Amino acid sequence: MKSLPALLVLAALLAAPAAPAADAYASVAAWNDDATTLGFQIEAFDKCRGHLAEKQRLGPCLQMWDDALKRRARMDAYAKERLERDAGNFENAELAGRARDLGTKLDEAIAFLKPEVRKMGRAKVNALTAKDKAASGYRKTLDEFLRD
Repeated sequence: MKSLPALLVLAALLAAPAAPAADAYASVAAWNDDATTLGFQIEAFDKCRGHLAEKQRLGPCLQMWDDALKRRARMDAYAKERLERDAGNFENAELAGRARDLGTKLDEAIAFLKPEVRKMGRAKVNALTAKDKAASGYRKTLDEFLRD
């Protein structure tokens, strides 16, 4: 079985850089590729749950969270645009439905983040961000999690 860091690295490698909204996808097949990646990310969040306070875990998990949210937004925008252009097209309606379903699954998969960050408390979060370069880029987000 692969270790937790190896799984997080795998998830990060699967995360393609965000494309500009204007050229989000050249085809439905490209959208499907992103849907597959988002599915892998959703599964990988199970490896983050309960481990955020561990050394070098917070940053990669937050990076995956950020990438997954961007991917979801891009996928939603594309699916909605296609549906608005031709609501009677079954493929467009199906794509919009898949986008909604993936969004719901992502929401469920990341629901642990804020409560787990709050449970760590500000002192632990500050200590982790001081030691983890990847996590330090999310200080503002972590502060918002702690405030909400």
